Amino acid sequence: IQVEVTGKTVQPAFKQPLSEEAVLERMKKTGNTPFVFEELKVELGESVFLPVGDLNQLRRDGLERLQTAILDQKRKMGRKNRKFAQLKRLRRKNWNMI
Repeated sequence: IQVEVTGKTVQPAFKQPLSEEAVLERMKKTGNTPFVFEELKVELGESVFLPVGDLNQLRRDGLERLQTAILDQKRKMGRKNRKFAQLKRLRRKNWNMI
């Protein structure tokens, strides 16, 4: 499963540009979610700035979207399994009628 989120646009940094380490530190915080990053890559332009709150919101939005995508996939699989079980019962019933 892959999700994509878009946050606010980075701004030119006048004082303290974002560092890859600072972004990774913020993004790796998964809080009370079941997620843990095994690998996380950051592609960062030179001398850009984004408020910490915007980075945190981007992370929260991404984790929420990921959780929703996983739950949607599980629901779809559950429906497929139920339909398959119904088909099997119908086939058995039809065989018993012959």
